[in-house]
Amino acid sequence: MTPADRYARVTALFHDALEQPPGSRAAWLADACDDPDVRHEVAALLAQHTDAGPGLLDRPALAYPDDTVGDEADPLLGECIGAWRVTGLLGRGGMGAVYRAERVDDSFAQHAALKLVHPAFLADFRPRFLRERALLAGLHHPGIAHLLDGGVAEGGAPYLAMELVDGAPITAYATAHGLSVRERLALFIQACEAVAYAHRNLVVHRDLKPDHILVEQGSDGADAPRVKLLDFGIAKLLAADGDSALTQMGGGPMTPSYAAPEQLLGRPATTAADVYALGVVLYELLAGRRPYELGTLTAAQAEHVVCEETPPPPSAVASAHARALRGDLDTIVLKALAKEPERRYASAEALAADLRRHLDGLPVEARPATLRYRAGRFARRHYGSLAVAAAGVLLVAALTAFYTVRLIAERDRAESASVEARDETDRAEAVAGFLEQILRAPNARWYVEGEARGPETPIRAVLDEAAARVDRDFADQPDLLADLHHVLGDTYSALGLVPEGWRHHLRSLVLRESLYTPPHPAIAEALYYVASAIGPSNVGEHTRLLERAVAMQRARNEGNNFPFMVLDLASNYSEAGRYAEAEALSREGIAFVQTRFVPGDDGFRYRDRILILLLQKRADALSGLGEFGVAAHQLTSADSVLMRLPRLTTYYEVWQNQMCSLGRLLLHQRRYAEAEPPLLACHGELPPRAPAAPFPRPEVASSTPSSVFSTPASVALAELYETEDRPDEAARYRAEVERFRAEAARSYARLDSIRAAFQEPDSSD
Repeated sequence: MTPADRYARVTALFHDALEQPPGSRAAWLADACDDPDVRHEVAALLAQHTDAGPGLLDRPALAYPDDTVGDEADPLLGECIGAWRVTGLLGRGGMGAVYRAERVDDSFAQHAALKLVHPAFLADFRPRFLRERALLAGLHHPGIAHLLDGGVAEGGAPYLAMELVDGAPITAYATAHGLSVRERLALFIQACEAVAYAHRNLVVHRDLKPDHILVEQGSDGADAPRVKLLDFGIAKLLAADGDSALTQMGGGPMTPSYAAPEQLLGRPATTAADVYALGVVLYELLAGRRPYELGTLTAAQAEHVVCEETPPPPSAVASAHARALRGDLDTIVLKALAKEPERRYASAEALAADLRRHLDGLPVEARPATLRYRAGRFARRHYGSLAVAAAGVLLVAALTAFYTVRLIAERDRAESASVEARDETDRAEAVAGFLEQILRAPNARWYVEGEARGPETPIRAVLDEAAARVDRDFADQPDLLADLHHVLGDTYSALGLVPEGWRHHLRSLVLRESLYTPPHPAIAEALYYVASAIGPSNVGEHTRLLERAVAMQRARNEGNNFPFMVLDLASNYSEAGRYAEAEALSREGIAFVQTRFVPGDDGFRYRDRILILLLQKRADALSGLGEFGVAAHQLTSADSVLMRLPRLTTYYEVWQNQMCSLGRLLLHQRRYAEAEPPLLACHGELPPRAPAAPFPRPEVASSTPSSVFSTPASVALAELYETEDRPDEAARYRAEVERFRAEAARSYARLDSIRAAFQEPDSSD
């Protein structure tokens, strides 16, 4: 730990400790800090604070609405400090207090907020306090409380006389006045403008929160309310010179509930930290609560929550206005709260601009919209013709979803999307015409033959008709042909016709590799689907294909397939004992989902499911590395998301996978009796031997479960029963493992024969 990091850590712990009841501080500190040297320094500061005597600013961190402290007047009331007489107490903090004061030098009548620092902190904070005076003197903005005077009181305590703002915190003001969402946003935009001005002057606030964003009403309530930004007490110059300790101390003092992840980690706070704090304030202003409640957590727990966990969208927790928050506002808030600074808004100005666009009814920058709307209109326009036969609905839905994603991706790749959008629309209409011919022709033929069985036509017949014609009808459009083979492959696979699906995915891959230069997301997608068809039947080839796909996706950073690729590849690494690589991949996938799959993004609909699976996969890898505590925490995080899901059969397998990960973790810890029930649930056993599922079991979940879950569960159960000297049960599960492996080998042999036929030049395929 560098001296600057150590100083930041001690300061942050001391500040947090002052918020605890005096009798509980020692126990709190012992729990919050495991470094004895740091703990000793904080304890010494606490003792110094306690022993400072009954003089200036030694009371607890409280704020009082009147001019008294509890039942007795503050000893400074009536005292003169410089040209100012203290007339009341406005509030206290752990490091100082702010008093109401009036000017007494007879030059003119004036009131001010007089800010003084506690004597116990003079050695460390006097330079910072004096720096604040210099900062405030250079800031002239109607949204920032301006500096009136400054100096040093008797005894050496520095003071600032600042503009007295007669207002309430922005959140309290909005609640007290019953403001609408639009009115709340208008006030918040004022705050953003003040912060943006400070940033343009190379000043970062670093402690933005509602108490520092006050709203004052105009004269007699006639004027519009105005926002005033307070307290640059821990601000720093971005281009500061001179005292390096002031500019390099990392996160420094802060309010943890509003601090950005980088501040909690002790890293330097840039303008991005203020954008994050504004995001927390906006969340609280709209939802009525903060994204994270850290009041009872230790410093380490708070750090984990803020740096690792993703808050729910404001609309999901809002007690009022929830409907107005869904969509754009959810997206804007979560973008401001992104864990990585580079994924947030580039500035407070950019955040305000997106809020103005929302208020004006325009598309917001945080959320792609135009081509999504166009694709939606296209789907509605052609729905009637595409649904001629009931058997074609699945294929049409797959194609529509596929082209929606492609249209959005095209929009993101080019601002001049008008020409490209027309091209994409023309392509989509060509596909619609093709499907209409495919779906109408056979149905018309079947009806003419006198057997009205069109509506009952199996989807397999529709797919086979499309597959027979697609190469001929689109021979002159290889890019469109590749997309159609992808859709056909996906649809065959969804129906359980894996070899047929794999044939079309192979064709799509060959076409895309002939059209595009790697790395390209279209090639990566095709590689992923070819690999998915192979699955566990050939782990070596499956891994190689996924590694190529992941590398391409990293290089281009486009599309939403990345976390799905990462999940499969991490599974292979874990099965091969490459736990460190599996853990790193899973962590990368989790970060992708948390920052990219936000409201407004196409991937948001998959967010909870893929996040749970990645957390489970990371837990598996950590368990293999022997990091059992961290692994258990990952499963706890996965469980918290899992329990928020609706009780649908859709999520039964996600819970089943949770049981797999939990059982493997307990098995690694040699807690065999505890490991058996979740492993049985993973395998597909029913209660009472296995725990009851919180989700309804699908009808297809029979007593002979699929190898997806049973193979790893059978391996684990065989190991468990062999260890416990239960040979009959161990033999049963060993036999299952061999059976599943034999089935996988036969499956790969079929796929291999398809590949050989596909690659044969004279093949009719």
